[in-house]
Amino acid sequence: LNLTINALPSAPVVVAKAYCEGEAVSLLTATAANGNSLKWYDTASIGGTASSSAPLPSSAKAGIFNYYVSQVNTLTGCESPRAKMGITINPTPVKATITRDVSGTLLSSATFGNQWYRNGIILADDTLQILMPNQSGPYSIIHTENRCSSSMSENFYVSAVAINSNNKYVRLYPNPVKSILNIEFSLNTQKIVFMKLYDAAGKLILENKKLLNGSSINLSGLIMGVYHYQIMSDDGKTLYSGIFIKD
Repeated sequence: LNLTINALPSAPVVVAKAYCEGEAVSLLTATAANGNSLKWYDTASIGGTASSSAPLPSSAKAGIFNYYVSQVNTLTGCESPRAKMGITINPTPVKATITRDVSGTLLSSATFGNQWYRNGIILADDTLQILMPNQSGPYSIIHTENRCSSSMSENFYVSAVAINSNNKYVRLYPNPVKSILNIEFSLNTQKIVFMKLYDAAGKLILENKKLLNGSSINLSGLIMGVYHYQIMSDDGKTLYSGIFIKD
């Protein structure tokens, strides 16, 4: 009586994969030796019912999910140990928020993985946690972590821009404003500026308000909405105009 003991095949080669929560996923794959066939056991490390069809993982929920696969020698029928394939579903990052410090610098709540936008257009080189805006408009952020991106942050409206490259500027903040609007400027010998303020319908709300550098205006009496303003020199020349949001 001749008894043949066939060697078990080695476990198939697998590669762990990672997806983002809600991302489209692909059928799992593994590499079997030539002539061998795969048996998939979904999440069963032992027991379970084998299938020749690769499973399709779900990305609906964040977490780490393990799948198991073996290979069978088609000549001997011997089955290998099962290989474990880890599938990581990374959570969607929390949407970042934007604040602004007294120097006018924008600050993201996310310490890394920031991508800044202005008017919904990507600022390709601006990926740090902080940003000094050089144009007016709505700024926003997408925060990326583990290759997964958050939804776009709420807009932070900036109406403070440098007037030219010689360190001249007019800066109004915060924007949106709840009550106190601050103004800072550096305009060479200009010590005083004047403000005109209009509501969204174009009605003049405030005229020729005299402002020193570092002045504050109490706007708590205004209703919520969008307001337009002009900042002028003492000779009536418009230095800057923009909008702000009253919360």
